Amino acid sequence: MKFKSLLVLIVAAVSAFAFAGTDPDQALAAINQIRADAVNKARTSGENVNFDEVNAKMKQMALDAIKDVDPAKVEPSKAYTWAQLFAQADKYEDIHALCEKFQTTNPTPEEAFNAHFLCLQAFNELKDYDDAVSTMGSMPLPTDMAAYQVASMAAGAFAPAIAKKDGADAANKMLDSVEKRLPEKAQSDKTQIYLDYAHGMITGARADLIKNSKGVDAAIKYLTEKMDSETSAGIKNVLASNLRSMKADLKMAALINHPVPTFETGRTIGMFKGLDALKGKVVILDFFAHWCGPCKAAFPDMRKMYDDLKGQGLEIVGLTTYYGFYGQDNAQKRDMDKDVEFTKMYGFTQEHNINWPVAYIDRSVFDTFGITGIPTTYVIDRQGNVHSYHIGYSADLFKTFRAEVEKLLKE
Repeated sequence: MKFKSLLVLIVAAVSAFAFAGTDPDQALAAINQIRADAVNKARTSGENVNFDEVNAKMKQMALDAIKDVDPAKVEPSKAYTWAQLFAQADKYEDIHALCEKFQTTNPTPEEAFNAHFLCLQAFNELKDYDDAVSTMGSMPLPTDMAAYQVASMAAGAFAPAIAKKDGADAANKMLDSVEKRLPEKAQSDKTQIYLDYAHGMITGARADLIKNSKGVDAAIKYLTEKMDSETSAGIKNVLASNLRSMKADLKMAALINHPVPTFETGRTIGMFKGLDALKGKVVILDFFAHWCGPCKAAFPDMRKMYDDLKGQGLEIVGLTTYYGFYGQDNAQKRDMDKDVEFTKMYGFTQEHNINWPVAYIDRSVFDTFGITGIPTTYVIDRQGNVHSYHIGYSADLFKTFRAEVEKLLKE
């Protein structure tokens, strides 16, 4: 069995955990060792890790650890460790109280930050944005990396959620409060990049709010003006990246309700004779790469949708390109022979049970479709027009995506 040795490691870890009893430090160490062992095994064997399986085992061990644990009765010195176990078990409701209890032990600024940041992650899962805003306004930021982490959460997770719940003004107010707390000066030249990215991400989040309320053109105008007035070269670089992504969004949006751009393909795995041969079908173009974690995470949901809906007229075409490496092979030089990489991709499709065709394309095709990140999927209607595009993957996003595809198949 492919993961037999991994399961042996898991069984050993479970045994170690059972020996550990209810000591939270030993329990957490045993759980974390599972992931470390799986990653180390993958590095030495070249095999991909089944993280769904690993995460499920880790979650079950955490659930076993916290069973019958009353958060109100744990020792304050152990409260943060218990909070991590509760988080691993996806039990977020008690994390805030545990971390607050830990704060009574006079922790170091770094320890206090880690506890507060775990609370932020719990608040995000619980959609408790009021407590999140309050915490970001008071928690210590002992390092430039800490400032970057909080800015990342504020910009990437809380800004869009707060805007959806309470409006763009509330989201901008939160971003303002977080940015005011960022250090004025970096702790060192090496850590300046963290502050640059922190400011850049917050500006990018404001641009996204503008895009959602006033359109892409207004967001591009805002970013361009910010770049022109910015004096920090580092922040300018971050804003330039945001601007490229925004312009890519403009290019992608321009494709909606128009015929899908034509493109040539190279070698294929599976039968694919071109999009013209698929007229009358609803087609998903899935831009992916063998090294892309979210791409691989999406495959099970994609495969189930394909199996369920193929009879109704759904087709999927995977689109990728040559990267010059595979796994750890040629990861540094990136000069792998294309024949070798193609052979490895065939094995990749077998490993991930990809039962739709995969075609190699030139990198210019990614630019034609405005793609700056993967996975990106385009949905093509039965008339051959672009219906929509979707960037990234999560289980919740995929539910919405599948509902859209099912509706389109019925039209």
